[in-house]
Amino acid sequence: MLRPSWGTETGTAVIVGISTAIGCAITLIYAAEDLYQKKRIKGKKIAETESVQKDMVPDHHKVTLPPRLDTELARKIFDKAIEEGYIIIDDDHYEWTLNKVLLAYMCGRIYCEDYPEKTKYDDKPFWMPGRVELFPGTELDKLFNMKDLTQSRHTRKNKAAPTGSEKIDKLFE
Repeated sequence: MLRPSWGTETGTAVIVGISTAIGCAITLIYAAEDLYQKKRIKGKKIAETESVQKDMVPDHHKVTLPPRLDTELARKIFDKAIEEGYIIIDDDHYEWTLNKVLLAYMCGRIYCEDYPEKTKYDDKPFWMPGRVELFPGTELDKLFNMKDLTQSRHTRKNKAAPTGSEKIDKLFE
């Protein structure tokens, strides 16, 4: 056992040195344990995320798009809308989380090439119709379990783009 001489500079230095070493050792042990716990929790979260992602993939394939709706652009935009939380997969159909007019706006952009356009007189965008072909409203009503999407599109085109349309426009970027 150490017997430092009390009252001498050497004894005080030894006590301070030993105390500092013990304090540093305790700090390092605590930090190592904390790091270990964080790595363990992070590993669990990664495993859970991978598990959830694996579970989500089969659900996406439960919804089958009818041939008239199954286009590359539609699949791409629907996937982005699912990622953003605008579409929820519900058994064999999609559930839209925003308002019906925004769904009609998005589907008009997908299937009829509708587009937003700002005029030189007004700073806000207007909903401009693209092709005049029939809007696949019946198929979309069934896919999203809604009614009257065709009417929602028809009454709003050539007017100001609906509130929140910028969310939909970002899906097309």
